[in-house]
Amino acid sequence: MIRDPKDKRNRTETSRKRNEEKSSRRWTGYESTTIIDEMRAATLMEEARKASEGEARSLVGTAMNEADIAIELDPEDAALHLVKSLALEKLGKPAAAVKVLDMALSPKLTRSLSKIERADTLAKRAELLLSQGGGVLEALVDLQESMKLGSRNPRSYLMLGTCYEKTGNNDKAVEAFRQCLLFDPSCPEAKAGIDRNMGISSDH
Repeated sequence: MIRDPKDKRNRTETSRKRNEEKSSRRWTGYESTTIIDEMRAATLMEEARKASEGEARSLVGTAMNEADIAIELDPEDAALHLVKSLALEKLGKPAAAVKVLDMALSPKLTRSLSKIERADTLAKRAELLLSQGGGVLEALVDLQESMKLGSRNPRSYLMLGTCYEKTGNNDKAVEAFRQCLLFDPSCPEAKAGIDRNMGISSDH
């Protein structure tokens, strides 16, 4: 049986309309709510940076609640986990913040992040690991991956140099500190790092 071309066009048009309806429902349903909650949480975190200590803590707590609500609605949006992690860090809970970033960087969620967002998130996890006085090797892996993704953040290179120095790789430490200075020529920590490691690396 030969189908009338008009039937095909009608089916295509019907399919298009259904997709538009789905899209409309999506943006007027839970996903739009998720976006609003995410924006509220991010706005509260921004306000917390400018507030007094007591007020900031209250704002951060509210931001984390907003992030939790949004995550419950859309658990696969990595950006929501980033906001929650930042809130936990501000509340003085770096270990909990790392666990949330672990989720954001899981294979299922990391796809929702851009390349540079993944690089920044890896660097942030490394920073949190180092802030707890350990996790040097784990932080080093994160920072190396961040560089592969094209990070241009001088602080990331500074942390990378510190990790290399702590693991005894002085040549790599000097290289990382120099990269930091390319992006931030006045960074005193990078200059000091080069001075510390130059003599050691030249003896190798």
